[in-house]
Amino acid sequence: MMNMQRCASTFLILLFSGLALKCVAQTPLSKAFADMHSNDPEIVKKARDSMALLAEKEMPTIEKDATTLCQALTDKDSMIRQQAAGIIGAIVVAAPQHNQVVVSCFPQLLVTATDQTDYVRNDSLLALAMNPAGPPAQAHDIFVKSLSSSNFRTAQLGVVGLLKEKGLNAEANQELVRKALDEAPDAKHRLNMLYAIIGANVPSETLFQSAQKYLYDSDPEVRTAAIDAVGATATDKSRAIAVMQNIENSPSLDWEQKNHVKGVLNSLKASR
Repeated sequence: MMNMQRCASTFLILLFSGLALKCVAQTPLSKAFADMHSNDPEIVKKARDSMALLAEKEMPTIEKDATTLCQALTDKDSMIRQQAAGIIGAIVVAAPQHNQVVVSCFPQLLVTATDQTDYVRNDSLLALAMNPAGPPAQAHDIFVKSLSSSNFRTAQLGVVGLLKEKGLNAEANQELVRKALDEAPDAKHRLNMLYAIIGANVPSETLFQSAQKYLYDSDPEVRTAAIDAVGATATDKSRAIAVMQNIENSPSLDWEQKNHVKGVLNSLKASR
């Protein structure tokens, strides 16, 4: 009888200890994700509204929330997926020292990178394309597919991913980007693809030649972006300088764009 009482006592102690550990382990951010499943709309709204602030506060120890974030990416509720993808994207951009959290969620991100919800898809693509460790090889086909998306942000991130991929496919990827740029359905797509090329800052003869096509685009924003893209992709600065000098006084450019050309020209000369 005494032994049975001791076993029962030990069981209760272990049970309540386990419950206590679970309570301690649940961070405020984890609780907010749990509250998003509530049947009470007020609790859901409060949880959703608190996400950004909680993520910011917990960023120094965000590793504690890795499992929660990865699991949230698989949730059937698109708002929960969106919150998780947004936080993971923020880690890549603003807190790359915590990138291991993002890497641990790669399997889930490879799924949400083709999500039907724009914000979920684009934040997931950002986390893959701009990952400090480099994009995972499994994301290649996703980046290629993204190039033809009707969503210009998705197409832009497809460009980023392909230009940041490591390995032996650089020239082939640049050709894919050139083709996508030439086939862009509108100025918004062309503009954002050019922004991605500028940001990647990858010297490439293919992209250098391609960017020059848009120096006289009908859209003034595209023309300005093309000027920067020519400077960013030149494999030989002297050739980029020659291009800038040729268009510096072009009647097709307004005074603002001519000033921009001068700025890029001066920067190219200084970097030689």
